[in-house]
Amino acid sequence: MRIDADKSKWTAASRRSPLTSGYYEDEEYQCRKCRRKAVYSAQEQKRDAEERKLYVWTRRILCPECHRAKLRIDARLKTYEVRWPAKKKELHNLANFASEWIQLLEEAGAYWAKAPFGMVKTLRPIAELGRKRRSSGRKTG
Repeated sequence: MRIDADKSKWTAASRRSPLTSGYYEDEEYQCRKCRRKAVYSAQEQKRDAEERKLYVWTRRILCPECHRAKLRIDARLKTYEVRWPAKKKELHNLANFASEWIQLLEEAGAYWAKAPFGMVKTLRPIAELGRKRRSSGRKTG
């Protein structure tokens, strides 16, 4: 399917792109996560470029189902990022918090182009400390 583009509704960066055509066309792609085939429709491309103001060469990498799953994980990760400063002050609860966050980051890594290894590296010693405390019978939360 082909739909005409209204370049006047594009962002300035999209209008500067030298290789743009005057239309959108359905594009088939393979989901990075589940490997299933999916289609980025011409209508979706038009909405993304002209209404949502995304760059005209934005391409899909996740099928709709995997994209929804990624959005749910991203929302949960945001709650951990917001809670992190307060949790650092409550050390007895921090190990469990760190373990849960690591698990979520590792799950999210399957959807991202670059896995969040930096934060996992930061959190792992905290989670390990909690495991050691639990195995020695000390209270961690």
